[in-house]
Amino acid sequence: MGFSLNYAKSFFGTPLMQKDAYNVAGAVDYIFTTEHAWIVARIQSGEVLAWSVTVTDKRLKVDLRNLTFGLVKGKLGRSRFSDVVEQPSGVIEEVGSVSYAYAERTYFGRPSAYQSFVFMHNLEGVGTFENGGSTSAVGTRPFSPQTARSRLWKALGRLASPRRSTHFRRVAVTTRSLKAEPQCGR
Repeated sequence: MGFSLNYAKSFFGTPLMQKDAYNVAGAVDYIFTTEHAWIVARIQSGEVLAWSVTVTDKRLKVDLRNLTFGLVKGKLGRSRFSDVVEQPSGVIEEVGSVSYAYAERTYFGRPSAYQSFVFMHNLEGVGTFENGGSTSAVGTRPFSPQTARSRLWKALGRLASPRRSTHFRRVAVTTRSLKAEPQCGR
C-alpha cells in the first residue's frame, strides 16, 4: 500500500497500543493518536494490509480526494454518506443499547489501485448520525456484491434517511487481499 510501520512512526510517533488483528492471522493493528485523529495501520510481515483515519476534532478537515486518488470528494466528519458514495457495494448498520455504527464500502477497481474504501460512523470521532431504525445488523457481511445483493438494495431503501443525515468519521482502506469487513463498533 506504499508505507511501512517505520514510515508511520516517523509521522505519528510511537503507537499508543498494538494488538493482534481481528480475523487476520499474524497481522497486528498499530493504533496512533494525534491531537485531531486516530490512525490505525494493520501490518502483516512488514506489509500494510489496511489503514484507517478517524477524525476526532471537528476543526480538522481531511480532504478525501487526497486519500482516494481523487475518486471521492468530501471531508471526514463533515460529509454525509449520500454526498460521497452514490451506490455503495456493501452496507452494515449495527445498533446496540448504547451504541450505533453504520458503514458503507465502495470499490473502484484499477483507478484506486484495487483498494476498497470503507466510510464509517461509529462511537469515536465527530459528526452527527441518524439511526435507520434497525435493532441489529443489516446489509451484507462481509461487504460483498456477490452476497445478498437484493438484501443490500432493500436495506439501502430503508437506510435512505441515515445516508442523507449521517456524517462519516472514519475512512478505512484495504488491499484486495484483505476482506473489507470493518469492526464497526471498535
